[in-house]
Formats: sequence, structure tokens, C-alpha cells
Amino acid sequence: MTRPEPAWTPREAAIYLATLAPFVLLFVGAAVGWTIAPLDHLRPTPQNIAAGAVTLLVGLIIVRSQWGPRHVFRERGTVVPEFEPPDDLRPAEADALLRGKPSRRDVIATVVDLTLRGFIRIEERLEENGPPTWVLERTDASTVELHEYERKTLAGLFAHGKIVELAALEPRFFVAEDLVQDELEGHVVREGWFADAPARLRSRW
Repeated sequence: MTRPEPAWTPREAAIYLATLAPFVLLFVGAAVGWTIAPLDHLRPTPQNIAAGAVTLLVGLIIVRSQWGPRHVFRERGTVVPEFEPPDDLRPAEADALLRGKPSRRDVIATVVDLTLRGFIRIEERLEENGPPTWVLERTDASTVELHEYERKTLAGLFAHGKIVELAALEPRFFVAEDLVQDELEGHVVREGWFADAPARLRSRW
């Protein structure tokens, strides 16, 4: 049997209490009749109590609407540790798990992996009066079995045709790199390897 555990971190709980505190003070002050008048006015009245209750209720509604449904008590079962990596783990996924976040080198690892699996062909073209040129060519291999971040990698590389020179990718491919990293981040969450997006998880530490 599991018991509910709070989804808040100590930092989040402190912020929540600090946000709610002014409304609680207003409620207490209205209930006991706090004023700047002489001390004989420090007595509760029905008007003060009603005003304090309304103030507290409005405060609770405001705080709740700002924090959303994530900050609630939820059932959390037993976490079973796994000592083996998931099956069919891609290089980019393995690096994201080890580092705790996707990075630019995960995109590069995906390009190399797609090349080894036959989706990209890399050729060296020799020039008579200059250095050699490296060319990437998209093969006809089907992308049905690829993950979405892998398809986005191919789309970013070959956005203007099936053949592209490696030197011509920058800075055009930088935009696609960001999209691939975002998609990879969503992928590791959907696979259940992270409880939430790694960037949001790090902000709670």
C-alpha cells in the first residue's frame, strides 16, 4: 500500500506559504478588528469576520489558480531500480540519460547513428585546386520506424535537397538543432525515463 507524498519541493512550499501569508494576516486582522484606532476598537465584529473570510477565500483562489494542478498530493508507488539500460537505446538517448539533458552533441550523435544505419551517405569529393569537400546524401531508406527527433534531424539536414555539403550546414542547421533537442527532451519523458522535462526538473533542485 502506498501513501500520498507531496509533489512540492521545500523551495516550492516556502514560496507557496509566503504567497498565502498576506491573505491569512488580512483575515486574522479583520476577524479581531485590527485598526490603527485606539485599543478599545480591537474587538471582533460580524463585519470584520465576514470581510476577513472573503479576503482569505479570494487569496486561496488566486494562489491556487497561479500554482495549477501540478502542486497537489498524488499517489506515488514504489520505484523499482533498473540496472540495465533500456532496449534499443539510441546514442543520443543514452547521452541524454547520462548527462540528464539533451545537448548539441546528441544531435551530432544522431547524424552519425543515422549514417551507420543507412539513412545518410557521407562521401568525400576531391577538388583539383582545393581541399576535399564532404557531402551528405539522403538515401531512400524509409523513416517509418524512426523516432520523431530522428526524422527532424533528417528534415533539418536535407531541408533544401537530398544532397548537401557539410560546410554549408552552418549556421542554417543551428535552428534545426534546437528543434531536435526539444523533441529529444519530449521523447525521453514519453518513454518514462524522466518524470518531467529535464529542464523543469533541474529548476526544482
